[in-house]
Amino acid sequence: AGHLWAPVAARISESYHAGRECVLLVPEQYTLQAERDALTALGVPGFFRLHVLSPSRFANFVLERAGRDKRVVIDERGRLMIMARALWRTREDLLFYAGAREMPGFAHRLTEAVGELKGAGLTPEDLLRPLEAQQEESPRLQDLAVLYREYESLLAGRLMDREDGERELLSRFAASGLFSGADFFVYGFDLLPEPLIRLVSACAAKARRMTVALVMDSADAPDGEAFEPIRDSALRLIDKLAQLDLPASIRFLPRD
Repeated sequence: AGHLWAPVAARISESYHAGRECVLLVPEQYTLQAERDALTALGVPGFFRLHVLSPSRFANFVLERAGRDKRVVIDERGRLMIMARALWRTREDLLFYAGAREMPGFAHRLTEAVGELKGAGLTPEDLLRPLEAQQEESPRLQDLAVLYREYESLLAGRLMDREDGERELLSRFAASGLFSGADFFVYGFDLLPEPLIRLVSACAAKARRMTVALVMDSADAPDGEAFEPIRDSALRLIDKLAQLDLPASIRFLPRD
């Protein structure tokens, strides 16, 4: 990815020396080196309008200024404990999962499934709506909705899982004046997973301009197939931006 830094650094330098606020989003392990690289690119001993942030540092920056939720954040072990309790409390209501709730690892798989549903913005009611419309039954989906609803009720008002924390962060960021009109740069990521796409999209909604740099090749290139997951993630970002009425396009740099 090193060869991508030069064009990104040139854009950062242009924005910074024009007096604009700049935000550089980088992977967790790259923040310190990115600060050093940015200082070299800008040719200044220090910077005040450039923020070099990883996703976790971005979250802390926003929450320190926009306010933190009073709910207690639970980790993966806490999620498993909540799901195990939900399984126990709904044991008499389950049909499809009635015989599986005691199986090792079952609570973990359920927790992952609920996390994916929450990450996609789906509620327990969303799972059942197609069944109700078609007047069909699906014991598996019905059990999943029961467990999802019970899991959420156990969290309500007191606890917050990873998906709740992300939703709260993006909501507080959107309602704040932080980084409005700034130039954003996203660099160093291998691809764009869904949580990062949501974060980048929230930043793009406030940005004057955004540059996202990824190492990939076109589909018709000799090694194009190897980069298909990265291209797919870039296209999902463009689709997300289109939903926000934000124009975006992909431009490949010359091979030399």
